[in-house]
Amino acid sequence: MLYRKTLLSIFFTALSSYVFAQNSSISGIVKDSTTTISGASVVLKNTKTGITTDSKGYFELTNLVKGAYTIQISYLGYIAESRRITLKEGEKLNVNFSLKGISDY
Repeated sequence: MLYRKTLLSIFFTALSSYVFAQNSSISGIVKDSTTTISGASVVLKNTKTGITTDSKGYFELTNLVKGAYTIQISYLGYIAESRRITLKEGEKLNVNFSLKGISDY
């Protein structure tokens, strides 16, 4: 019985350390040459993390662990843009994007 309690204690300590370590975030604004873009897709490639921009073009991805990511922004009628970023533990990174319309080319 003591062995089981010790194992559970170690497990929950490790789990809580992992959960509290996820405190980094990425935020920013997506726009084109004249205005912000509402409803643009913001995705961290090779993860299940993504969001769409709000009515002011703002996005925020929270509770991320430190590490290297590729953030991809896309919206219908615009050329998708990707950037490689590295997050440090506890970092609150601000990254803005300016998409170019397909008709601009």
